[in-house]
Amino acid sequence: MRVLELGSGHGYNSCFIAKHYGVEIYAVDVCENPSDVLKVAEEKGVAEQVVPLRCDARNLPFAEGFFDAVYSLNAYFYFGTEDTYLPYLSRFLKPGALICVTSPCFAHEPNENTPDYFKFDAPDYLEFYTMHSPAWWYKHFAKCKDIEVQHCEEHPLGREIWMDSMRWQLQCRPLEDIMSNLKMLLMDDEGFVTYFSLLAKKRGKEL
Repeated sequence: MRVLELGSGHGYNSCFIAKHYGVEIYAVDVCENPSDVLKVAEEKGVAEQVVPLRCDARNLPFAEGFFDAVYSLNAYFYFGTEDTYLPYLSRFLKPGALICVTSPCFAHEPNENTPDYFKFDAPDYLEFYTMHSPAWWYKHFAKCKDIEVQHCEEHPLGREIWMDSMRWQLQCRPLEDIMSNLKMLLMDDEGFVTYFSLLAKKRGKEL
């Protein structure tokens, strides 16, 4: 299989997928240095399977129908909330190709009564405005006539994933940089902050 990872970061997820599933994976990120990702792939013994690229997810340099699957962890909400993005991404997928997305979300859509401590990423709150509920994501993907949504719901370990992220950030980032997220989680008594997982498939006869 030929897999595309969007928002691959340092490349650890791509290396894990390549090693455990034997696939060729293109690790795409707009910020990371491809040379650094390649070093990670070499350390993990999968340099022949991982192809690191620095490019924007909205400007992909691939042929149409190139990929068997696309995967995105903690990144899709940065570029995938526009109605035109999924039809664009679909062009690069073969008929029958899978789309797997897992990202932070809210259990339900925020409204005028949502407390201010949930509105992270001050002062413009751009990340807050891209956070949606699993129901919103289902409808968003279902708009694309080329895509069949097979699964979209709150991840059963959504809260734990957030807490693991905070533990990791406490080890490598200054406390003042993550105080707003910590406050948000500590004040969240109703499980409003969580994760969603989505699995979809491109329609059409598989090749």
